Amino acid sequence: VSTQSTGTFTFAHMSSPEQAKSVGDLFAAKLKELTGHSHSIQNLAHWVAFHRKRIAQIVPVWKEAVLAERSTTRAVPMLYMCHEVMMGTWKKRKTDCIEAFTPALQDAIKHIAKLGSKGVSSTDKICKLWEKSEMLAPGLMDALQASIGEHKNSTPGNGPEPYVPTTKEGREIGALYDAANACTSVCEQADKLSLIHI
Repeated sequence: VSTQSTGTFTFAHMSSPEQAKSVGDLFAAKLKELTGHSHSIQNLAHWVAFHRKRIAQIVPVWKEAVLAERSTTRAVPMLYMCHEVMMGTWKKRKTDCIEAFTPALQDAIKHIAKLGSKGVSSTDKICKLWEKSEMLAPGLMDALQASIGEHKNSTPGNGPEPYVPTTKEGREIGALYDAANACTSVCEQADKLSLIHI
């Protein structure tokens, strides 16, 4: 609370709770509310762009939050938010946000990619957009792609899509195949139970 005297009157200036917090603290609170919905991602990206003069306080909070995530549910929206900020400032011929996020990108991309197939596909998609825009140095792009590549073949769920028959005959054959597999599984279980009781 600060006071200011003007003649016979004294005014008290109360700082709001939001004003009392640093931009980093405010961003951390808003980041907890981030969802995968596009409006949520865009709203937070606009907030970051509005506070771009304090981007040095924002990026460390972002990186720490990304590395703390253990699933893509929140980590991927955080990446998309970063992309929105960087792309938005790039289109306005500004580089301050890009330069601020750059040192944190490789660790963030590597972490998200190792979270599963969704992480791999999302990081790969974003990196291709960055490469196309030429906003990042070629050397950094190579490093980011290498980080993703480490997990492309080892991540569960990244194999070919299962075959789904489209014709009536194919579906009937598939149903018979599934029934045969189910019967085999039941027989194997019965054999195991009979062995237990011998």
